[in-house]
Parts: sequence; C-alpha cells; structure tokens
Amino acid sequence: MPGKKTGTLSGPTMVTDNNGNGTPNFGDQITFTVDADWQLYPSVLIEARQNGEPVYRQAVGFYPTYPGDPFFTLGGAHWTSGAADCTASLVYTDKQGRVETLDSLVFSVDA
Repeated sequence: MPGKKTGTLSGPTMVTDNNGNGTPNFGDQITFTVDADWQLYPSVLIEARQNGEPVYRQAVGFYPTYPGDPFFTLGGAHWTSGAADCTASLVYTDKQGRVETLDSLVFSVDA
C-alpha cells in the first residue's frame, strides 16, 4: 500500500502590494510557498467569501510545467470590492480523479 501523500502550504506572500501595507488587500497579487512532491502536480485553490457568500474561486498549479505564474489577483467578476475571508488549500488529483487536500490555511483580505 503506498504511503500517505503529504505537503505543506504557507503564506500568503505579497507579489503586488498596491497600498504598501504588507498585507493582502482587494486588488493585490499574492502567492504561496508550497512544499510537496511536484510529481503530484500540486495546486493551490483559493476560495473567498463575503458575508458567507462565495465570491472567488481560483486554482493555480505549483509544479514546474504549469503554464503560468503561481500568482493570484484578489478580485474578479463576483468580487468587485471589499474585504473577504479566504481559505487556501494545497490540493492534488489522485489516480481515481478525486481532489485530495494536503494542507490548508485561512487568511483575511482587507478592502
């Protein structure tokens, strides 16, 4: 039987800090530090809520062949302004097609 898959997630780390306060705000760009076997093709999934309602969901790959930067811009079509409560999850898809969570963390985004 194969061993349990493990990985750790830390952050967020600022990529673009529009107001220079060092913490995530609406419109800023962030990333995370991932420690996981890249052969799992790990991704970070962010889900954000305002007043309990989902406003943002995005996944970005954290493996060498991912076609893009491992950054998240905080905002979107349903999140047009304001603060949000966020959960970031380090995930991968197993051989049966199930999304498995390796680690997660909660963070706040200010307006």
